[in-house]
Amino acid sequence: MRYCNKCKVNIRGNHLLCPLCQNETKKIKGSIEDTYPQLKTIYEQHNKLFHFLLFLSVIFSILSIAINFWLSPKVKWSIFVIIGIICAWLTMISAIHKRSNPARSIFYQSFLLSLLALFWDFFTTWHGWSITYVLPTIYTIAIISLGVVAKVSNLQIEDSMIYFLLDILFGIIPLIFLILQVVHVNYPSIICVIASTISLSALIIFHGNAMLEELKKRLHI
Repeated sequence: MRYCNKCKVNIRGNHLLCPLCQNETKKIKGSIEDTYPQLKTIYEQHNKLFHFLLFLSVIFSILSIAINFWLSPKVKWSIFVIIGIICAWLTMISAIHKRSNPARSIFYQSFLLSLLALFWDFFTTWHGWSITYVLPTIYTIAIISLGVVAKVSNLQIEDSMIYFLLDILFGIIPLIFLILQVVHVNYPSIICVIASTISLSALIIFHGNAMLEELKKRLHI
């Protein structure tokens, strides 16, 4: 509890300045209970989730660097993986703070990074690292980012349904790589396809009607 000599009022809480006249207050005996409750931020509410994702990001980065130097040290494709992880974090933080259309931002970033990886692989004498490692990793991170942003920001999926679908469909592309046997290592594509299939199933089961309405609207059916 504090007291303002100018206004002659007691002020609940620990306010150093009077909310009426902005004059300095002095502390008096009594409870320091604040008038307004201290609400937890999104980061405090989902502290364990963010720490777990940060841990996964570090693991992905270390593994990509290790595999890069082990299998193809001349081509630094692991840079794309790390850039993709950084972009995913920046997108999530921006989406949480601004509450804009995060699904669209995640889709555009994953699409541009995919094109950049393909061009770099092609113009440095095609080694296939882009479709083996980078693309599946980018799509997997994009799908995880969408789920995290939707959860912590209470995002209305219906408002960004088309971008959710596009991100998930992009994540199924590595299945073509597996069928055609054009990748050197299978597990990045397998993980990506599993994540995409699970996300698509959840979208159909929990938001099937909204998805159909969005498709009808986009296709003018």
